[in-house]
Amino acid sequence: MMWFSFILTEKCDWDCCYCQFPLLSKHNELDSDKILKHVPYIKDVIRKVESVTEPSIEIQGGEVGLIERDALILFLETLGYPVYVSTNGKFLEKGYHLDKRIRPYIREIQWHVCQDVGDYKLEVDYNDDEIFINKGIVHSDIQEMVAFIKRNPHIEFNYVELECDIKEKRSSDIDALRVLYSKLEGIENVGEHVFDILKRRLNDSKDKRNKCNQYHSVVSINIPTETICLCQRVTDVNVSLTKENLIKRIQTYPNKYFQYPDSMMGCESCIRLYSGKFEFQKILKDTLKIRRVDFES
Repeated sequence: MMWFSFILTEKCDWDCCYCQFPLLSKHNELDSDKILKHVPYIKDVIRKVESVTEPSIEIQGGEVGLIERDALILFLETLGYPVYVSTNGKFLEKGYHLDKRIRPYIREIQWHVCQDVGDYKLEVDYNDDEIFINKGIVHSDIQEMVAFIKRNPHIEFNYVELECDIKEKRSSDIDALRVLYSKLEGIENVGEHVFDILKRRLNDSKDKRNKCNQYHSVVSINIPTETICLCQRVTDVNVSLTKENLIKRIQTYPNKYFQYPDSMMGCESCIRLYSGKFEFQKILKDTLKIRRVDFES
């Protein structure tokens, strides 16, 4: 399976500590010209990949709920593939998932709560008989996370992610995961999936780093900035979005070129803090082909 992740906006109504976008001086957004310029050939490339392995496609931001409805519809209809949606809830709040032109393209919605969890109570639990809404919390403060979960017993949390704090340049570690696990035990609205992930990470110190490593294998495309990101989360490590560069990106394993310090659990700030910027062409000098796809035919 190959993952394609589309950043459709850098604009967000939250200021989460682990997210890079609040740090940007300019927040680029989706428009019809960029969609019509890039999405048709991207679709052709995905079709080629589909002949070899199943493509999975995610749309994210920023916050996808802040994208203009017509622009989002144009993107989805032009791409023509079902997508996973990552949202802080704005996408659901605005009823985008109910729009008759958007809904047919939604495979799953990942609804994550992040900002101001210390005093935030959810007034509504979004449910859908046809679309799975995967509910979770992503934050860097264990105490606030646990307090939020207990304050919202009507929500069943399927994932609880302890993330880094980019602004403080601080990453989680094994001790923090142990504390999180102990604090979550006995809370009824925490799903078994949460504990399965935490157990795996506690038993394998490199599990979280491996997940972060996988982000470098995701083909991450930022339509607003017209770039391909070498990391799904750190968008200042990138190359211009063209069909040629997209094909090269698919045929490489950038994660082979990044060395993570043993002290790092893995987080979206790893490249910025420890690796610096890499020249895309330099990486391509020693390309590792992951599959044979004839893009010329």
